[in-house]
Amino acid sequence: MRFLLITVGILTTSIVFGQVKRQYLYKQKIGTIDCSYTMETESNDTSTYISLLFQNQKYRNVSDIKVISLSIGANVSDYEETKEGNKIIGPYLEDLKFLKGFLKDLGEAYGEMGKKMNLEWKDKILARYTVTLYDFDNLLYLEKDRGYTAINKAQAKVLIDWLSQFNKETIQTPVLIINKEKVDVQF
Repeated sequence: MRFLLITVGILTTSIVFGQVKRQYLYKQKIGTIDCSYTMETESNDTSTYISLLFQNQKYRNVSDIKVISLSIGANVSDYEETKEGNKIIGPYLEDLKFLKGFLKDLGEAYGEMGKKMNLEWKDKILARYTVTLYDFDNLLYLEKDRGYTAINKAQAKVLIDWLSQFNKETIQTPVLIINKEKVDVQF
């Protein structure tokens, strides 16, 4: 009887946890940062995420992956229908505010690159990131949980442009354009 209960418990757990489906709608490598736009589906719940992953450059031989991630939409209940599209409401509005602040800090840092000054921008709300410029090089340092990576000015511009496509008060339903080389997401 005990064996039967354990077997049923394991099978039930496998079924419950096996229902999450992750689909990468768009992936791009920008310098040392892996950027992705992901959709996760679980039963009747669909969430979309933006993630920036990078190997902590402090450790070359040890895997220490840092992630800056935010949700940019979920259930139908997290949207309010408008003429322009579906306006984000609820907790996902906070992540949109985070994205705006992150883009503002990246933009200001980008404008200061090459001036050989020590400058720092931080997420003032949840301490999810730090953007730093140093006087000894022309790189932008992105830091998270005592780990960092560095990108040059051209890569910083590409990162800002990539993130800017998600900086919208209204989100349209994504349309996937598939060709042989990549899956493109257009709104």
